[in-house]
Amino acid sequence: MSENGAPPPRPPSQVVEVELAGRLYRLRGEDPALLRTLAARVDDALAEVAGASGLRDDFKVAVLAALNLASEHEERREAWLARARAVGQRARRLEESLLQLAAAIEPVDEPRV
Repeated sequence: MSENGAPPPRPPSQVVEVELAGRLYRLRGEDPALLRTLAARVDDALAEVAGASGLRDDFKVAVLAALNLASEHEERREAWLARARAVGQRARRLEESLLQLAAAIEPVDEPRV
């Protein structure tokens, strides 16, 4: 947010052409490189499902590819959350140790000048 409470200005969107399952799509977004990367990942997922299943129905292939991508995302999200919980627990243990150490240290008189 800016000082006046308005959100910061967004960069201008750009149009990027990508190919998904052999079809060209024009996508609009702020980061063309990211759009291309995401489109390549989706295209790979579509090709993987089409090749493994032998399905010819584009909609069914797209739904299965979307479910696969969502499953991968959920697995990574759960792993990230587990790591975040572990880091939080470790930080709390370190804080407790530091507090115990600080309590055990006797104050040292400041040197007099």
